[in-house]
Amino acid sequence: ELVSNYYDQYDQVPKDDKTKLADQIIDIVHGYSGRFRKLDNESGMWVEASRFEARDKVTHRFRQNRKLGLAGGSTHSNEPAVAKTSNDTDGGGKRLRMMFGK
Repeated sequence: ELVSNYYDQYDQVPKDDKTKLADQIIDIVHGYSGRFRKLDNESGMWVEASRFEARDKVTHRFRQNRKLGLAGGSTHSNEPAVAKTSNDTDGGGKRLRMMFGK
């Protein structure tokens, strides 16, 4: 997982730099034609999440990895994860999806 590749770096930087690192990951995902999607409760359709929502998803994944003890390696690869989609909730029950593609 892309976030796992940056976990060690994320865990060691100050809070302001954590936000910058999350933004870098969003840029990497977008650079591979990836998008962050959220489930629209009214239509039941997946729609593109805002950059703020995407950043919240990435930082939530970092915190979740810490909680689960899933520290990443030190490869810091810019390649996206092998999986095409990653489903998660933002902790508040909202469904979010990170989609990768080329």
